[in-house]
Amino acid sequence: MLRGLKIVHFCGLVLSLGSIFTFIVISALLEGASLENIVFGRKIISTGTNVLTVPGILVLAITGVLDGIQALWLEKLIFLAQAPAHYTDCCKRIIFCFALSKLGDRNSGSFACTRSAPSTV
Repeated sequence: MLRGLKIVHFCGLVLSLGSIFTFIVISALLEGASLENIVFGRKIISTGTNVLTVPGILVLAITGVLDGIQALWLEKLIFLAQAPAHYTDCCKRIIFCFALSKLGDRNSGSFACTRSAPSTV
């Protein structure tokens, strides 16, 4: 999931930046052109912005937020693995089962809490 999310994020980056650089080249080529060519070039840039640049930026924003949410859950699981000793085992088990129910048990495909809570050293 994480790799696919990063690939989609990178595609959004390529889509938005590639279209912007293309529009810069089109604008440079339009200098000194006839009025008809300038109007045609501006229509291409306007349409391309609505079709390529804006969706690319939206893909960047959405995948960035999803990646941040996923990183937050991983940070919580790392905290659970290194929880201080003053937390009781019962409390750690409840929190750990809640985290597993949100992420799912990757081995069995179920959402049940089948593993025990991590022990502290």
